[in-house]
Amino acid sequence: MFTPAFSFPAPAFCQVEQWSTEAERITVTVRSQQATALCPCCGRASRRRQSHYRRQLADLPWCGVAVRVTLQVRRFYCDNPDCERAVFTERLSELAQPYARRTARLQQAIWWLGYLLGGEAGARLARQLAIPLSPDTLLRCLRQTPVPALPVPRALGIDDWAYRRGHHYGTILVDLESQRPLELLPDRTADTLMKWLQVHPGVTVISRDRAGAYADGARRGAPQALQIADRWHLLKNLREAVERLISRHYPLVKQLAEEQIADLSTRSATSPSAQPSPQPLLLPPPATLPPRLLLPPPAPSPVPSRQPPSRSSRATAQPQRLARYQQVHALHHQGQPLLQIAHQLRMARKTVRRYLQASTFPGRAPRPPGCRQIDRFLPYLKQRWQAGCQIATTLWRELIAKGFTGSFNTVARAVRPWRLMAPHGTPTVSPSPQPPSPRQVSWWLLAWSLPKKNPAVMVTTSTPVASHRLDRHAFIQALCERCPALQQAQRLGNAFIAMVREHRAQDLDAWVTAVLASSLVELVGFVSGILADKAAVMAALSLPWSNGQTEGQINRLKLIKRQMYGRAKLDLLRTRVLHPP
Repeated sequence: MFTPAFSFPAPAFCQVEQWSTEAERITVTVRSQQATALCPCCGRASRRRQSHYRRQLADLPWCGVAVRVTLQVRRFYCDNPDCERAVFTERLSELAQPYARRTARLQQAIWWLGYLLGGEAGARLARQLAIPLSPDTLLRCLRQTPVPALPVPRALGIDDWAYRRGHHYGTILVDLESQRPLELLPDRTADTLMKWLQVHPGVTVISRDRAGAYADGARRGAPQALQIADRWHLLKNLREAVERLISRHYPLVKQLAEEQIADLSTRSATSPSAQPSPQPLLLPPPATLPPRLLLPPPAPSPVPSRQPPSRSSRATAQPQRLARYQQVHALHHQGQPLLQIAHQLRMARKTVRRYLQASTFPGRAPRPPGCRQIDRFLPYLKQRWQAGCQIATTLWRELIAKGFTGSFNTVARAVRPWRLMAPHGTPTVSPSPQPPSPRQVSWWLLAWSLPKKNPAVMVTTSTPVASHRLDRHAFIQALCERCPALQQAQRLGNAFIAMVREHRAQDLDAWVTAVLASSLVELVGFVSGILADKAAVMAALSLPWSNGQTEGQINRLKLIKRQMYGRAKLDLLRTRVLHPP
């Protein structure tokens, strides 16, 4: 057997006596050479040796081979008559802690594996590095390491994060100047935040979201601190108020969208460029196709028209939502309050309030699909389908030869609408356009996502074969002409957005007066929340502090939590999130 040169980095007070190699292990014998030892109880030095024994320690692997250290440790007599211990064992803390089964440097490597990767991933990597460990061992190592105390910040960011979304939330505290998390609180109540601020005095600026619990806790725990509302949450609350207003007027929005879509369909049908011209069938050379693709395509056969398949669960729930809508209005006409209706029907209060504010049943608009990888292959699929090749497996293999990396199910879903043949045999290539949802119209109305060069956006699909496009500028202009309430909401909303972006706190009072003078119930509710937290809103419109760093730390916290495979308890999260790398 080849014996490589091996050097063990022993401390200065230790001597390597011998080492041996086996099939899967290197054993090193180390002996302590300290002349004296300190008693761990009284701290008195002693020279009188009583006996010795051997300790077995695991060390860092060497070239993928496990290393075992046999350490000879001595026992000493304590010469202090007042000490409670008569015999003690010498301490070799530079090599290993008392009662430890691993060397200090191996223990530090294990800690870094658990800190950076967590239990499951860290254990898999450790096994590849010849360090056999279990996930529980890594997590125990993390729990044994205390989190270092951090200095009290001057500017503090506060926001909530979800243990389990919709059920259990905690609070994260971030130092906005050093951009480091300080603490993870187990809940998001005012009392918990107040106690932490009282124990850590010295905070002068608190940036938070618009939750009332955080405002109350900060006011009671740090009355001297200046509270700042988060600007992003202000804009988000404004858009949600506008969305509720659009939901109340959604029948008009839907009617206008359908009129414009019908007009676009008529123009595209009468345009000469809209008629598809016959094109020759373009296939790759036979030499480039796999052997299974060299079979001749099947002869075209007419597919009988069938009934469309059943819709998704979202569509089948529409009658149930309509029945709930009617029950809510029936109970409201009987004089029952909103909270009692919500408890009786087991519905959220926000849903009951939205149903009562809507003049008609607020139907859900279908969500338009996003850009897909298969979109650029749809013209080729259409050619092959019209040529008679209507087998999804064959089409998928042909697309693989052309560079497509998607799955067979993606191709099968793309050709499924084409199987619903019309009586004359023309396949339905693109789905029928649908009106935009209230959420999408709220973004258009407030001009947050309007492009400068291409104002035309697709309504339902982003496939190249779709030709129905809705000009959002023309749509919003026509909508504002027909509905003065939405036109007034657009004017007030854009004024508030400009106020936030340009930090014009002096214009807030005039804007609030204009909203209160209007008849827009949704915006008046938004203003009521601003007036209840006016000092923090004024500070947000005049100072540069923001809660963006806190949101970034929450994103990191969520990533670490998901990496821990359901074992992310608060103590482990605190160690991995708060401990400086």
